Amino acid sequence: MAKAKSGGSGYFDSIVMYAGAIYMIIGIGVGILLTYPVIGTHPLRWGFALIALGVLALVYRSGSKK
Repeated sequence: MAKAKSGGSGYFDSIVMYAGAIYMIIGIGVGILLTYPVIGTHPLRWGFALIALGVLALVYRSGSKK
């Protein structure tokens, strides 16, 4: 098990950080949609824009080469 942890961790660390940031953006978008009376002006635009940004970033990451 120790051998598996030591090799290639740099690539997977970058994926984890990137995915964490993207999922956080998507979560904020969903949160805005769920609490739209609290947010104020244009909550649907902000919510869907953040979700779209997150999905596009995931598609970009899955299609890009290292």
